[in-house]
Amino acid sequence: MRRLPLLLSLLWPVPLTPAAPQATPPDATSHILFGQAFDSHIADLSVLSGTRAYVWSDNKTVAGSAIPGVIVGHYTEAYRAEGYSGGGYYDQPGFTEWFYEHHPDWIAYREDARTIAYEFGDPRFTPLDIANPEVIAFKEAEVRARLTHHTWVDVDNFDLENSFHVAGHYRGATAPCPPSNRPACGGRWVAQYSGRPLDRAWIADNDAYLTALVARFHATGQHVMINNAQDGPPRVIRPHDWLTLAREADGALLEGFPLNSCTTADDLVRGVPVGAVFDAQYEDAVGLTDKAFFADAYLCNSDVDTIAPDRAAWVTAVFLLVSVNPSMDYLALGPERTTPYRAYPPTLSPPIGHATEPPPPVGSRPYVRAFTNGFVAVNPDRDLSYSVNIPAGDYRDQFGTPLPSGHYTLVPMSGLVVVGPQPAGGA
Repeated sequence: MRRLPLLLSLLWPVPLTPAAPQATPPDATSHILFGQAFDSHIADLSVLSGTRAYVWSDNKTVAGSAIPGVIVGHYTEAYRAEGYSGGGYYDQPGFTEWFYEHHPDWIAYREDARTIAYEFGDPRFTPLDIANPEVIAFKEAEVRARLTHHTWVDVDNFDLENSFHVAGHYRGATAPCPPSNRPACGGRWVAQYSGRPLDRAWIADNDAYLTALVARFHATGQHVMINNAQDGPPRVIRPHDWLTLAREADGALLEGFPLNSCTTADDLVRGVPVGAVFDAQYEDAVGLTDKAFFADAYLCNSDVDTIAPDRAAWVTAVFLLVSVNPSMDYLALGPERTTPYRAYPPTLSPPIGHATEPPPPVGSRPYVRAFTNGFVAVNPDRDLSYSVNIPAGDYRDQFGTPLPSGHYTLVPMSGLVVVGPQPAGGA
């Protein structure tokens, strides 16, 4: 169990829910279980058996197909209809018309009370009023209509930053609503949020909404994993707010952690979070304590078969640094949404054994954590180097390169996995 200060642990009571499905680590010396972010582009899902432990977003094109030995989650979106319900597809141009015809009071608007707060600016993605109990019941019903073998429900794009500027809705809007009556549709404007970051009302309604969804799915044995779209830097979305939301669920996917090569943000360099930004993301990960954890690293311009050694070392070291539930923590890499299946090389799951101590405190420099057969070290600083000690003996990095005993310089923004002599019967 991840360790938190006693006061914080008392603030978060542990709900009485069924035990979450757990995967079996591949062998006694390997620590890392791999996940698959999306599988809709994989024609033969049998390749995932024995190579992936959890699939975030089960293949929608293969109805009811379980993957032997793999935990699968059904994908849905946090703020909009998932695209199929009651026999009709919604996530296409004209999707908003269905809501104007049936539920105009569910549509969420921006601060001007006229512009629909489309997610990502996409008119297919009509946002709904998550504070409305009818919307919560609708979300549950459309997910249940498609659940088959799924033990998890994966809810994408929770956004505490309110990036799409949701501000309110029209209470009492009547259906059907013709174009001449829009946007009010005969209703009264209700301003719920400012439409700006760090809106406490928006954050509170997200917490209540997720709590309600989790309770509904727990009632029939499903578990819930969320992706919090933490697009803002820590000064915008505080780790405490993210953790409060994440701990309402049974697990959390951290998108772009521990690497996001897709971004050009100033607080990441070549995809690596720097300094305080890393510390905040680290706090998010270790604060999940007894929850499942899915790290989804983005390589973007490379793939697992072409990943640079320094990127591979960073991803592996950081994941091992924060992981404390080997049977419920998963690592995924690469542009998995669109590319064919890629096998992960053994070097990404080195025979380091299991952690012998909890993750170090937030802000450690360097971050170092001991394992039964080695240790990992991480330096998230932009300009400073640190020294770690390599013991005498046959110690190597995760790629098999010998590491001489003595002081090893951990250069800025780097990770190191140190693997010791293998125990009898080890790999």
